[in-house]
Amino acid sequence: MLLLLAGCTQPVAPSPSSSSSSTTTSAAPPTPTPSPVCSPTGGTPRACSPEEVEKTEKQNRLTEEAIALYRRWTKESTRLYRAGGTDKPTKEMLATTAGEFQGSVLGIFQDIKSAHIRAVAGEIIIVSIGPHSGTAPAAGSTGIVACMDSRSLKFERGGKPIRDGILFKEYVVAKLIKEELRLWDVSSEVVKSC
Repeated sequence: MLLLLAGCTQPVAPSPSSSSSSTTTSAAPPTPTPSPVCSPTGGTPRACSPEEVEKTEKQNRLTEEAIALYRRWTKESTRLYRAGGTDKPTKEMLATTAGEFQGSVLGIFQDIKSAHIRAVAGEIIIVSIGPHSGTAPAAGSTGIVACMDSRSLKFERGGKPIRDGILFKEYVVAKLIKEELRLWDVSSEVVKSC
């Protein structure tokens, strides 16, 4: 190398059969930047843009909050079955529900109260709960599905047994109302297993 700098000789390329060792330095290829991945709750991860990552994470947080809200509501609904219903929305009902969901559950608990029915034993158990992949939620909303076991509830009227609870699925849409999430819409179906 010094000879080349001094201009005394011409550079000679080493031959492939040469036994002399030559050191060559080459720059390592640049490490490719991994593309962002969107991992929706309960869904399949996929490549996406940085903006989609942020949107997916926000939706995941909304879904997790909806699941926690539904768990909270389930405790209140068990309490209301055991209390024999209610004439008006309870504080916990107002804190967890709104819209059609609230109207539906309030109607159920008003009917129970007027019929003098009470669950004397049991509770509602969430067997499974997660995002509802069958819904394409609007901005500020999310869908969840829960399989519920209320078969341990033992209903009576005037001290006489009338029926037990059921196994059912609920499809719920939770929606932001004035920046607070509420269970907004619901549809239910009786199922044989969860």
